[in-house]
Amino acid sequence: MNHTNEAYDLLKPIPKKEFTLRQKKLLGSDEELEFFDLYELRREPTRLDEFDWDTYRYTAIWRENETVILCTDNMEDFDLYMHCWTRFLFFTIQDDCEKMCFVIDGKTDAAVAETITFFWSLKQESNVNASLRVHNHEYGSECIASCFDFATLQPEQLSHILDSNPAREIILYCGKWTVEQAVILASRPYPLQLTLGADPSLSRDLYYLHGFSFMDGGTEFLSVLEKRESFFGSISLFYGNGQSSLDHEYGTGDDHVVPLDYINRERLLKLDLVDVGGLHNSNLTEESLSVFFSADVNALHCILKAADFGPEDFEALNIASSDLSLTILLRPGNKWDTLLISFLNRLAQLGHFERLTLSLQYEYWSNPPRREPSDDESSVVEALIGAIQANPKLSHLDLGDTCENIRWNVHCNTIFGALEKHGGMRTFVVPKYKFDYETRMYRVEFDFSSLEQLLSRNRYIEVYEPSGKRSGKLFSNGPTIDNLYALNRFYRGSTRLVEESASFRPLLVSLTLANNASNMFQRIALLLAHHTDVLCEWIQEMDLDTADAAGSGTMENGPTLASVPAPLNQIHPKRKSRARASGAAKKPARDPK
Repeated sequence: MNHTNEAYDLLKPIPKKEFTLRQKKLLGSDEELEFFDLYELRREPTRLDEFDWDTYRYTAIWRENETVILCTDNMEDFDLYMHCWTRFLFFTIQDDCEKMCFVIDGKTDAAVAETITFFWSLKQESNVNASLRVHNHEYGSECIASCFDFATLQPEQLSHILDSNPAREIILYCGKWTVEQAVILASRPYPLQLTLGADPSLSRDLYYLHGFSFMDGGTEFLSVLEKRESFFGSISLFYGNGQSSLDHEYGTGDDHVVPLDYINRERLLKLDLVDVGGLHNSNLTEESLSVFFSADVNALHCILKAADFGPEDFEALNIASSDLSLTILLRPGNKWDTLLISFLNRLAQLGHFERLTLSLQYEYWSNPPRREPSDDESSVVEALIGAIQANPKLSHLDLGDTCENIRWNVHCNTIFGALEKHGGMRTFVVPKYKFDYETRMYRVEFDFSSLEQLLSRNRYIEVYEPSGKRSGKLFSNGPTIDNLYALNRFYRGSTRLVEESASFRPLLVSLTLANNASNMFQRIALLLAHHTDVLCEWIQEMDLDTADAAGSGTMENGPTLASVPAPLNQIHPKRKSRARASGAAKKPARDPK
């Protein structure tokens, strides 16, 4: 959402002395609430990047229909204002560069729908990972009566919103949506990226009470999807409660909302023209476990309570997805190690996984003990290694959100030993550091020599800090490890050059040597080892007399890139063709047969 030069003439400030009674109410009358500056638009924008969000980060934009758009970079900034609003809606717009949080408030749902249509239809750059996330607030139960009624949003308004940014991901975490709106969502002529369900960022008591739902359970949505002749796109579903839709013995109920009921979820999984990107479930039960894990989707994300399951529940579990994220919620005294061992053993038996995220957490209301060690910690690590070795396509392993119950740092040499020999592993997220209860901080107790050995023996793997790959922060202790990461990236780039066409590869290798490996012996050695055929071609084309003369003049100062033969810079096409012709002419003399 980078702004353009047009941003500076877009907003006109409204002086406080000119505020109407409604404007004063919206922004709070107390001095402590004077946080947002109020503006009106000088003209109607058509793109989001016309706003300078860096300059106007805490902004309220007044509309002629007496609605207001409030924007900030933190949802918490809205907390003190919620009692001032009438009919409002929270949403977040994000791309690779930044994330902005918004509220639209108005006197009526119709006015809010009008402003929603205007703002959500502003063009967002299509070359970034753009998303629109419509969600509730963590205090949702206190303000649910004042939240916007999505049934007011007309089908033509929804069509205009979707058609304005067809490549943008749409994430809907709240609202009861009508049959007419369902038809619009299912009938776009372009592929959609759609996520429906309960907001996982909310506390668990709100997680499934105030999520997205279709008024008919999704029946009309699926009816339109089943008639499609073109690819729909991808859809991910977030379920807040395992009993509400994943098992047909349990109805949807009035107190739970679900994106699709059981029957329509089963209809969805049978469609070939829909890519079910993921199923997410909180609080799985014994009854819903097998139904959830057997779903044939790209990714499964689930949360279960250790107290509700035993090792036998995983021994014959059918898991269809290759991308699996499992969170086990603990309470003090839970027998969790045998549960995890059974689960890991099952993953080893199945052997088809490509991404795996494991998380051990204490339930949010429980006070975690200082540490509840495993009775058989080494067996847990052994089961993990067995799962790694038995899944050759496993490329991503995330242990970043595991609590201190396993002393991972004690077993890092063993785990890294398995990762060294794994040909498919590309990303490993290390577990959390040890928490120091005296300083209230995490401290690193890690043998970085084992990491150095891993990176030296497996040049395709990168190890990230517990915050995960999304943060982009590699796990390191300084220059030695950092240099290894850089060398390995060069190594991988060099191997990829082998796949380039024979006509372009000599030039690409020479450019790489000049720009990325100059005066770096290790990189030069790696590059030439990967491309010995190019090196041989250069040697064949060298003018040895010229090279000897150039070499004698530079020997005193040592070899430099200037003394490397001309082919390292560029090979003239005519010279190249003559050299190949000459080589072809000489071949019969060497091989008279």
